[in-house]
Amino acid sequence: MGARGEKHPCARFTEREVISIVRRYKYWHPKDSSQAMAREKKCQQASIWQILNGRSWGHVTGRKFKHIVNMIKN
Repeated sequence: MGARGEKHPCARFTEREVISIVRRYKYWHPKDSSQAMAREKKCQQASIWQILNGRSWGHVTGRKFKHIVNMIKN
């Protein structure tokens, strides 16, 4: 397995920043929305979304990403 988290050469955030993003997030608050945090961190909103939903940094946040395909029952 390759480097994870801030040890990865392409990491944009530190573990401390990731934890701060998760604790701070409030979708209804203009200063604490994913869009506002993305502007502040100078990154894509998708990067913040991936942290919040466990797609990235899940080993730090404890959040697990669930593919929508697995959630739909036949």
